[in-house]
Amino acid sequence: MHERLSLLFIPVVLLLLIPILCVSAEEGSFKLPQDTEQFFRIGFSKFIGKNLDPENEYLTFSLPLLLRESVETIGKHTFGAGEKELYRRMIVSRKITETVAKLNSMLEKRDLIFFQALGRKNTKANVESINRTIKSTRDYLNYLRSVDIGDIEFPDEKPVKIVSPGNSGKLYDEPQFSAFQLSQDNDLDLLVWGKVEQISDTLFVEIHAFERAREANVFNYTDAGTRERIYGYIKSAIDGLGDVILGADWGNLAIKTTPPDSSIYLDGNFVGRGVQLVRFVPAGEIKIRIEREGYLPKDQTVVVSKHQTSTLEVELVSKKKEEILIKSSPPGATVYVNSLWAGKTPVSVARPEKLERVLVLREGYEKWEFTISPDMIGNEIDAKLKKAILPREEIIKRERDKMYRALGWWFVSIPLPIFAYAYAIDFKVGEIEALVAGNSQAAGKMALYSDIMYYGYLGGLFINMGLLVNVIFNISDYIKSVNE
Repeated sequence: MHERLSLLFIPVVLLLLIPILCVSAEEGSFKLPQDTEQFFRIGFSKFIGKNLDPENEYLTFSLPLLLRESVETIGKHTFGAGEKELYRRMIVSRKITETVAKLNSMLEKRDLIFFQALGRKNTKANVESINRTIKSTRDYLNYLRSVDIGDIEFPDEKPVKIVSPGNSGKLYDEPQFSAFQLSQDNDLDLLVWGKVEQISDTLFVEIHAFERAREANVFNYTDAGTRERIYGYIKSAIDGLGDVILGADWGNLAIKTTPPDSSIYLDGNFVGRGVQLVRFVPAGEIKIRIEREGYLPKDQTVVVSKHQTSTLEVELVSKKKEEILIKSSPPGATVYVNSLWAGKTPVSVARPEKLERVLVLREGYEKWEFTISPDMIGNEIDAKLKKAILPREEIIKRERDKMYRALGWWFVSIPLPIFAYAYAIDFKVGEIEALVAGNSQAAGKMALYSDIMYYGYLGGLFINMGLLVNVIFNISDYIKSVNE
């Protein structure tokens, strides 16, 4: 009897478990909502102005711009445990909103088929297909409402991105309804907004930072003062705002480098050159790298203390520049490195830090072109130059031009001895006339001038004869080139 009851009980249990197993299997096919945002997005809105004189209206945008400029060096936001839970809830809530919108759209589509497609073929099939989609959407909605948010992956930190409307660099308009609505409409994680109110000559300033995940202001600052002093007061709010954006303890780092134009990197991110005051550096150990072309890079670890300024001076060591000897056969060729004249072969050039192009030129020879690099083997290069083979017409033209140039210089030199000889004769006649007149002093001067002109005549004659010989050789070379 008991055995029969047991056999009857098993099918009943299986029938009861089937719906549960089906639901579990179906839920297991659903994917957890994921965080798709790569950045911690921050926006700055124009401040709300109240009872402001016309000359104070500019404060509604100059103050938030000052705040934005002061914190734009913050590179990342660190999420606390409670904050991460809020963002996980927001991810699920956003997914539920999307799923509800999809479900309502499918319901409207099904109703539309009922009213507009009565009596048409395939209506039943379409409705059944939509019903299946509606059922799976409802199942997914139920899954989302029961999901364990702790299973959703969320990072410990994200890069900070300061955004503006249309990436224009401008401020968002002041919140018309609420900071939450402005954040929601522009997909901002954090909205910095505020108010400026004038009572008599005193300006009252409020600064708030609204975090959308918390749906509340996470930073509040109020102060009052005259227009001339308001900027000094506002700077005291920057530290508190930095705490909120960074989400962790921070300090400042003053860096001075030698040479002064060295590049500075903090945790791999470029922050500037030379002397830099880097604000909002996460407290604790941070890796610093200083680089400059021609110097050995330097890596260092610095401990930054909370809300204090740490000072660091770094001096780079110059690299020992190895030289490369460039020779040529024949020597005396002109060398250019990256189009800059380096000298005539043999010449030594510094081993480059990157690939450089070298050109070796010599008249009558083909050019020799090659590259040198930091890791090239050896310290000597010998350029074997080949004689350039010119067309016959170009050789004849070159020899003809040389002949004409030689003739030109010879013709130019002809008047030199002629004029020198004529002046020598004139001064000699003047010497004789001075002696006849008994003026020995004038006769001495004339004799000196006559001798100078005579030796000038001999020198000019020698130059003229040398140029004439050059003309004869060039005429011979020209005739030879024509006959070859």
